[in-house]
Amino acid sequence: MSQEGQSVELQQIGENNEKPEFEPESNTGEAQASGTAGVEGTDNPAYTPQDDGPPVEDIPPPMTFVDFLPLLLESAESNNDTPMYAEFSTVLEQANQWLKGNPAFKAMKLESIIKKMADRDVVDLDQVVHHESTYGVNKYLRGLRLWLAPRLDSSEPVQEIGYLTTLPEPVDESNAEAVLSMFRPSRFRVGGGVPSYCGMNDMMLQLNKFLKKKPIPGSILNVETVKVKYDDQGSKCLDTEKMCWADCGKEDRIYIYAIRLYYVAGKPAFETLGYHDEIPVCINNWELVSKIRFCPFTQVVQRAKNWLKTQKGIRVVNMQTVEIFSDRTNKGEAKVHHDISGHGEAAGQDTQFARVLRLFFIQDSKSTECTYSALNLTTRLFIPSRHGQWGKNCETFSKTMQRVITWLQLTKTPIFGVETVNYQFSPDSYGTGVRENDASISLVATSGKYFITTVRLYFPCEFEEPDPELLPHEEEDQGWWACTVS
Repeated sequence: MSQEGQSVELQQIGENNEKPEFEPESNTGEAQASGTAGVEGTDNPAYTPQDDGPPVEDIPPPMTFVDFLPLLLESAESNNDTPMYAEFSTVLEQANQWLKGNPAFKAMKLESIIKKMADRDVVDLDQVVHHESTYGVNKYLRGLRLWLAPRLDSSEPVQEIGYLTTLPEPVDESNAEAVLSMFRPSRFRVGGGVPSYCGMNDMMLQLNKFLKKKPIPGSILNVETVKVKYDDQGSKCLDTEKMCWADCGKEDRIYIYAIRLYYVAGKPAFETLGYHDEIPVCINNWELVSKIRFCPFTQVVQRAKNWLKTQKGIRVVNMQTVEIFSDRTNKGEAKVHHDISGHGEAAGQDTQFARVLRLFFIQDSKSTECTYSALNLTTRLFIPSRHGQWGKNCETFSKTMQRVITWLQLTKTPIFGVETVNYQFSPDSYGTGVRENDASISLVATSGKYFITTVRLYFPCEFEEPDPELLPHEEEDQGWWACTVS
């Protein structure tokens, strides 16, 4: 794919035979179990329930994770500069090496994660709270998270994963429907030459044309939306392989959305994709001056459930929360720009977003079966516990995942989907510090912001909360299924 995003790039696996500087973990083969693994986009149970099974601590996890970061190539020369890291393709190669060395697991889903870098270009994957400076430089590093399930069928080949990434194509600026409305000169002072791009619908059409013309060598595992920083300096290019970038609150910032498709290598399955955005309903429409307020996120999930029940011939491969730029018309009507393939954040101006639930799916036009007619979609957000009633001192991400795994083992709830979601965090408030059911996001330009990393799970059925006494407490460290971090 050209840097301007005018075509689709197919990243072939195995092009680089040089082994990356990565050593697989030593827990190979620990997880073997009977039953069916919960796979993203299906309503299979996480594992077969047993009346008189082994103790919880002896049950393999229905889901866990492993993280990968790119190799640092060159440190930053100053606090305002960004370090140089290896490209995304090398990170995926690390993931493939890990899967080969850990055949007890298979990937349910691959997910891009973004971590803020601390001083001296340090990234702590286990840290869950970070602060974004109002006017200073904030540096970010993209990593790759593999959500894993037990590989129960030893006859299946170990997964080898490839990917392709597509960007929206530049379009004629006279096409008002396709132009990024956030680029209007009255709002932004970005240097000239910023192109206009087609919307998400057109980008998906172009991707499917490519898939029909040049089928991928395998079957689709999952698809995600990836936010790419627009570089208005120097080359003015969009580089989906770039893993590190910097933002400054005193400058305008523009981001473009790419679509990244992950596939398991094998015989071509000749699959095509679709997507559906479930948008939260505005509850204070036609108000000119007030901030936009949307319905609770649980209502968004329920609307997605109702939509899925009526769809024929589709198989969901990812559910992703996407923060979509929102504003009001001159008459006060709230607009969620979900088809626009990017957004901007103007220096010194508040910005509002809606938490949109984006469903990617494989579509079979010949099928008339409503795959999800009996689906009862539900969701639960797992928020890191605080050390104390308030403040920003929270448990690590690994500790949170220990609680998630124990929760799944106790409830035996099937997994329909999983994602990592960053929420605004209030250190001075009590409780979780998170408005977990809020689909409205307001970023105030004149104040710093805290964010916390959470895990959202989706289920194909109702669930019951287990006895809190059975869940891990802060002082407990159940290392038997501690999540591997690389």
